[in-house]
This record gives sequence, C-alpha cells and structure tokens, in this order.
Amino acid sequence: EFIRWSTAALGCGWVDQSERVFMTDQTPSAESERDRPGVMGWFARHPKTSVALCFLIVAVLAVFGLDQKANRSLAGRIAALRAKGEPMTVQDLIARQPKIPDEQNMTVALLRQDAASNGIKVPEEMVSKLPLVGNLVAPLSGTRWKPEQLDSARWYLGKTKAQQEAIHQACALKQSSMNVKWTQPMLNSYSALTSDLSNIRQVARLVNLAALAYAHEGDQIGAETAILDALHIPRALNGSDNLIGALVQISTQAMALDTLERCINLCVIPESVLSKVQTELIGYEKTADYRACFQGERVAFLDNLSIKGVASALAQLPPAQNSIWWSYVPVIPTLDIKAGLEMHTDLVTAMDKPDSRMLAAVQAVKARVAALPPYCVLSKILIPSMYRSVVLWVRIAGESLAMQAAIAAERFRLATGHWPDNVGALVPKYLSVIPLDPIDGKTIRYAIIPEGIKTWSICDDSNNQDDGGDVRRINKSKQSDRPKDYGWVILNPELRGKMPTSQPASGH
Repeated sequence: EFIRWSTAALGCGWVDQSERVFMTDQTPSAESERDRPGVMGWFARHPKTSVALCFLIVAVLAVFGLDQKANRSLAGRIAALRAKGEPMTVQDLIARQPKIPDEQNMTVALLRQDAASNGIKVPEEMVSKLPLVGNLVAPLSGTRWKPEQLDSARWYLGKTKAQQEAIHQACALKQSSMNVKWTQPMLNSYSALTSDLSNIRQVARLVNLAALAYAHEGDQIGAETAILDALHIPRALNGSDNLIGALVQISTQAMALDTLERCINLCVIPESVLSKVQTELIGYEKTADYRACFQGERVAFLDNLSIKGVASALAQLPPAQNSIWWSYVPVIPTLDIKAGLEMHTDLVTAMDKPDSRMLAAVQAVKARVAALPPYCVLSKILIPSMYRSVVLWVRIAGESLAMQAAIAAERFRLATGHWPDNVGALVPKYLSVIPLDPIDGKTIRYAIIPEGIKTWSICDDSNNQDDGGDVRRINKSKQSDRPKDYGWVILNPELRGKMPTSQPASGH
C-alpha cells in the first residue's frame, strides 16, 4: 500500500506494471480458483470427482494396455506354432487334406452306400432279433444265434446284397480320407460331419452283420470277404481331424475285432485267411491319429472361441453358462483363450503313441485345467472331457495287439495241432516282434485255459493292473458285467459254435 500510495503521489508511470508484477507473484486464493470459468474451475469445484475421474482414466488406459499385450501374446503364440508347420486355422486344416480324386477315395465310395441300407424298413418284430443293425444284444462269443435271429439276419442281408457288393468294391480302393468340408465358424460344419460319421458306422454294422451270418452258416468265402472288409472300413475315417471322428473310428475298430473273434469261435477260419487278417491288423493300434485330431480340436477351439466368435460359441452352451457379454470384456477372454491354447498344445505334444506315459501326460493336463483361475470359464468347460477319449485309444491299442497275438496263436495251432506255450514261441514265424502291452510295456498276456486260449491287455482306467485276464468273453453272470481286462478268447475247435447260452462268471 505504501508503494502504491507513493508512486501514485509521484505520478510514476510504472505503477500499474509494478502492481501487475506484484500480484502475479502471489498464490491465488481457493475462492478465486473455484470462481474461475472453464475446465480448471470445474476441477476446483469438484475435487473428489476429479480424483476419481483421473483414477478411472488411468485404469482404462491400463486395461487397454493389458488387453493389447494379451492379444499380442496370443497372436505371437499362434504364429510360433504355425511356423512349426502345425495347423492353426480352418484354412490350414483344409490345406493339409489329401487331394484324392473321389473315384479313388474309399471314404467317398462308402458314403454313397449308406442311404440304401438306411432306407430299409425293418419290420417291428425283427428289430429285437437283429444284432448290430437292430436291438439284439450279442450272445457270448462262441454261442450261435437262435434260428429266428439267423432268419432275420438273412432277410436283412438279402435286402442289402447290392450294397454289400458295392462296399466290397469300395474297400478294394487303396486310398481313403474323410475330407471334411470345414467352414467358419467350425461349429456350423459338425452337422454334416456327424451325418457322414453315422453313415460310415452304419456301413460298418452291415458288413459286420454279414460276416457273422456267413460264419454261422459255415460260408468261409463270404465270411473271409466280410471280415477283411470290416477290418478295413475304419481306415475310411482317416483325416477327419477331430475327436468325434477318432471316437467313431475306434468304435468301428472295436466292432471289427469283436466280429473277428466271434467268427473264429463259430467255425474254423483257414490259415490262408488268417494270414490276410494278420496283415490287415499290422499297425491297427495306430490307425487313429490322435495327434492330428487334437490339432483339429485346437483349431476348433481357436476358431469358435476367438474374440469375434466368443458370443456365437457361448450360444451353444447351456443357458446357465451362456453370457454374451463375455465377448465384450477386455483382457479376460483373451487370457482364457491363451490358457486353452496352451492346454490343447500340451495335449497335442502328449499324443506320441497310446501308452501309459501318454495317459499320465493327459492326466497332468487335466489337473492343470482344474487349477486354472476362475475366469478361464471356457477352458474349464471344454478341455476335461477329452481324457476319457484318450483312455479308449489306449484300450483299442491293447485289444488290437492282443488280437494279433491270438490270431498268431490260432495259426500256430492249425500248423502244429496244439496251442503255443507262450507268445514268444510265435516269433518270428507268426509274429515279427512280441506285442507289448501299452500300459506297462510287458508282453501281451497269454494263457491256455480249458476252453482254449485267451490274450489280453491290462488297460482299464480304474486300476491298470492285471486281473488275470478277466475279459468276460465267454462267461458272464449278466449282460451288464464289464471286463476288468480287455482281450479275447479263441476256443478249442470242438467248442466253436457250441458254447452254452449262459454260464457262471469266471472272467473268461
């Protein structure tokens, strides 16, 4: 005030400038800040809201950064796997399908035969009398059908004679691949795929029924043709690149092996035919390509559950798990998909060969899936169900190797008049190598029993121990009895086709 008064009195011209300088150096009062117009004034009037808004902006930027990082990580992982030559997209799956002309593809030829046999109207009174294509539960191995059951089979086979011949011609083709017409999203492809798989299975049922009927009638030529075709049909499912196809392939293999044992136990199959059968069985345990199938499952996982496709994929889930908003949540869906990708990749890596080490690796992945964070919703839902399918692959491998040993033993008996003492006696004339149980790496089990011989694998997912060949092939207390081991019984010649319809359970 003194300066102001003094300079005013002296009439100095720098008074206003001095005042401006002086006032500029002072801190504005809170009151003046709140009165200030514009954004800064609004912040001053709302300090708490301003702080919250700043935190929100920082959080949004952080989430955006994390989302971008997660997406880059996922894209980088996919690119690294693809660089190794592994299929990661629908286009990759299509590109690796064999280019087999339709007229040379056994799968295509077999699919042309399904409609005729499916269109046959089986009279209601015959449905319960037909095995495989009807509801009749197959009797114990070595037990003949009742006359009315055989008559029903003859009727059905008479209606499908042309189809049987066409199927035989199709099985003569050297190449086969089920080239699935994949689309995006892959979910839309499964309806046509399921239909084709069902049709191949129906064809397999027809051929297996024919083999059994011919064996009942003692028609060795007809039985030989049908048995070899039945063993060959599972190869038509090569290249399906999905777990459903692999499971159907395994089921057709199991059906063919079951039919083979039953045919041998109904009549004596000549050594020349058994030699052809054994050639067909070489490598049978590796027919299903689970590594390719799990690669296909991984592609399906990425395609159907990608950020774009999460909403459509969730629409397929039960209502309680269907949350469309999930696709719009940042970061978390990508982390979920990344976790699922890694689990699928570990499963692909584990699919070396069907044995106990593979089962242990898959079990470890299953445990890791269970331990995933709660936000990995999709990975937790989709992956655990795969373990059971791998168990079935190991089981069919064991059954196939046990059948190879059984066929070799039957050939030995035809040549010598008696059963071999052990599997080692079959090498090298009837087996190139001793077949090993996929569970413990020991020789496939073999035993001479009063009724003949039995061979088995110990593969059972509940205990994986040898239960003494409890295969339940010729003895059951009831139809629902499940075996503890998996394998086959080949009867002595005098018992073939003459086994009683029921016996107390003894495990044979």
